[in-house]
Amino acid sequence: MATGRIGMHQLPTTQSSGADRALFFVAAAANLFAAYAFLPSVGIVWSMVGMSPPENTLFVHFFVLFVALFGCAYFWIALDVSNKRGLILISAIGKTSAVVVVFAHYLTGSVPLGLVVLLSGDLVFAALFLRFLYRPRVDAQVSAMEQLVN
Repeated sequence: MATGRIGMHQLPTTQSSGADRALFFVAAAANLFAAYAFLPSVGIVWSMVGMSPPENTLFVHFFVLFVALFGCAYFWIALDVSNKRGLILISAIGKTSAVVVVFAHYLTGSVPLGLVVLLSGDLVFAALFLRFLYRPRVDAQVSAMEQLVN
C-alpha cells in the first residue's frame, strides 16, 4: 500500500471518488463565500450574528484573505485529491482551530452565540476531512488478504 509521510507518521494513500471531490468543491465554495460575506463593506455575516464590523479592518482583511486562500486550497484539492493528504490534515486542523478560537471568545463574552453557530459548520468539514484521511480503504484490505494467501 502506498503511503504519504507527515513528520514521523505514515498515512496510507486514499482512493478518491466523485463524492470526495464534491466534498472539497463544497468546502471551497463555502470558504470563498464566507470570505466575501465577512468583508466589512459587504456586512452579511456581521448583521447575521448581530455584530458591528470593527472600525480598524486590517485584521478582518487578513482573516478574509486566509479564509479565501484556504478556499482556493480546497478547490485545488478537489481537482485531484491524490498526494494532498498533508494539506487536508492542515485543513482539518485549521477548521477545528477556527471554531475553538471563536468558542473561546464566546466564553469570554466578546462574540455572540450566533457566530459560534455559524462557524460550527467548520467542525462538520473538519470531521469529513478526517474521515477522508483515516477511513478504511479497500486497497489496504486487499493487500492484507494477499499477504495471507501468499
